[in-house]
Amino acid sequence: MATHPPPPKRASARPSARPPARAAALVQTHAERDRTVLRWLAVADKVDYLSLLRLPTTVAPSDAQVRSAYHAFSRAFHPDQYRDAAPQIREAAARVFAAGTDAYRVLNDPLLRIRYLRLLARGVARVPVEELERAVRADVERAKHATAAQLAKGERAKEAAERADHFLAMGELAYAKRALEEALALEPDNMPLAAKLEAIEVKLFAPRGRKP
Repeated sequence: MATHPPPPKRASARPSARPPARAAALVQTHAERDRTVLRWLAVADKVDYLSLLRLPTTVAPSDAQVRSAYHAFSRAFHPDQYRDAAPQIREAAARVFAAGTDAYRVLNDPLLRIRYLRLLARGVARVPVEELERAVRADVERAKHATAAQLAKGERAKEAAERADHFLAMGELAYAKRALEEALALEPDNMPLAAKLEAIEVKLFAPRGRKP
């Protein structure tokens, strides 16, 4: 039988500093498992995505942390673990699992994650995934059809972005990446600029012989 972590706390306007919790160490009985799932259900649609996957809320998680957290979550709440449960419990587990899948869908994508963490810092714990995806697609399209200098707003960020455009024209992706990181550090909420940087990173780290 899968073990289950304790349910996360409800989201607050300001995320609390809390380390990720490991799954419960003790083997649970069916009754304990069912009670735990129902407690998770009570908060699954209210907590932020980091808390739902038991990730730290004080720093942005790495790709590896997100994958590891989701795998642990899946082991606890995947529908296959509840084939022998009562219909109410199966439905509860399915809803909790769906919420965790949404969290993974957002946090596993670099641009979705960046945009979500910006919102979370402003106290917005939950946003429909489709809404985030639409916004990111708009950022990506804008980044495709504009230079980095056109996307930057402030004078210092524009200077760094112009260097990035220069390096891009020369095919120097690593230098362009470094210049864009400098521009983005000056304008961390500039999502089209973040999309431009993400596109460069995809090209830079794509395996040889394979188009990104």
